[in-house]
Amino acid sequence: MVVQPREPLSETALRTAIRSKTGFWQRIGVVNVTNSTQDDLLREAASGAPAPRVLLTELQLAGRGRRGRTWTAPARSSLMMSLLVRPKAAPEHWSLLTPLTALALAETLEGVGLSPAVKWPNDVLLDGRKTAGILAAADGGAAVIGMGVNVSTTREELPLPEATSLAVAGADPLDRNALASEFLTRFASLYTAWESDPASVLGPVRQRSATLGREVRVELPGGEALVGTAVDLTGDGGLVVASEGERRTVTAAETVHLRPA
Repeated sequence: MVVQPREPLSETALRTAIRSKTGFWQRIGVVNVTNSTQDDLLREAASGAPAPRVLLTELQLAGRGRRGRTWTAPARSSLMMSLLVRPKAAPEHWSLLTPLTALALAETLEGVGLSPAVKWPNDVLLDGRKTAGILAAADGGAAVIGMGVNVSTTREELPLPEATSLAVAGADPLDRNALASEFLTRFASLYTAWESDPASVLGPVRQRSATLGREVRVELPGGEALVGTAVDLTGDGGLVVASEGERRTVTAAETVHLRPA
């Protein structure tokens, strides 16, 4: 696979493109390298920084995934960013921020001819393989959503065999500035609707779900595992699993798909 030239993100271009579409974002920043955009914005949130704001980076040295995993990618090969928001919605609805972000990304990728699916609780898949991960953290009245998307990453550069990238999935050479501006515009629209009606994201997420209708093994905190069929999402984004004649709702877990859809 030939590696296409990896052009830098442009803070100026991003601001111009995004602000021509939405006035949602108060601050749009790009840095060349950082340990973690999520940690950076959590510190800003703790100091009372206004929201909404977004921070993107070309290289992240200590990006985090679920269960303490790391997210690494060659410089300029991915979209790595975190979003700081101060939701007006009640805290019990904040768990929907992860599927909301996944939905905004899925809509963005559909716009460039790809067919993404959302895997519960926090991944976006292409051809059944993970191309993006999302991790949300709360700090008082703020939430910071971290996201990493493999864009031009080659097969050899991917960290795991079950991962993929937009390029590996067959996308034409993509402009990360255009992808980022489109994603942030879609996020702003979905977020605004969610603040007024938290359930507004559930229907579109269900439609794009790679998990509903599948046999799954849900690995719960503490080592317990639940095997059954994923049948629905609850109003706060929990996964309903039917197992041995009973239905059980899980809200924080790792999900493994056991059979093809």
